[in-house]
Amino acid sequence: MASIHLDCMKIVCFVSYISLMVLFLQFKTAVAEFGCSASVSYKWVKQSVNEGNGKAPPTAEPSSIHFATVERKGGDEAAAKAALEVELARQRIKASEACKREHEAFGECLGTKFATHKSVIDSLGFSARREFEKALSEECRGAVGSCTAVITGDPVCKEIVVPAAAPAAGEGEKKADDKKKKK
Repeated sequence: MASIHLDCMKIVCFVSYISLMVLFLQFKTAVAEFGCSASVSYKWVKQSVNEGNGKAPPTAEPSSIHFATVERKGGDEAAAKAALEVELARQRIKASEACKREHEAFGECLGTKFATHKSVIDSLGFSARREFEKALSEECRGAVGSCTAVITGDPVCKEIVVPAAAPAAGEGEKKADDKKKKK
C-alpha cells in the first residue's frame, strides 16, 4: 500500500513539474500555437458465473469504453505535448478508478441502484419488491467483470494560427465615452 502511495506521490510531483514548465512556456509571446489531443479509454472483461463452482471466469471478448478526449495547447508542439501528457496521466488514473467503480464493485453498484430507486422500492409490496431487487441485482451482475487496461490514443497535434494581440476595434472609443460620462 505504501508503494502505491509513493508511486502516486511521484506522479503528482512529475505532474506539478510539467505544469510549471507548461505555464512558463505559455508566457512566451507566440504568433502560432499548437494544440494536441488524445483519447482515453479503458477495457474490461465481463465475467460469467460457472454454476458448478461459483467462480467467475472471464468471457472471451473485452469491452472498450471511451472515457475522455483530452485537448491541450502550447506555444510549440513540444509544450503542447508536455501539457497533454500531464493531463493524460490524470485522466488515466480517473479512468482506472471509474472502471473499478463501475465493473469491479458489485456491492457499490447494488447500493447505488437501491439508493436511486429507494422511493419505488418503498412503495412496492413484499413480492413485487423482491422481484424488483432481483432485477437490480441481475443488472449489476451483468456489469461486473475485471478491468484489464487503460488505453490512451496517439496524440494528434496541429498548428493553430493566433492573430497578433491588437486592441479590438472600438475599444479606444469606449474608453473615451466612459471618460465623458464620468464628467
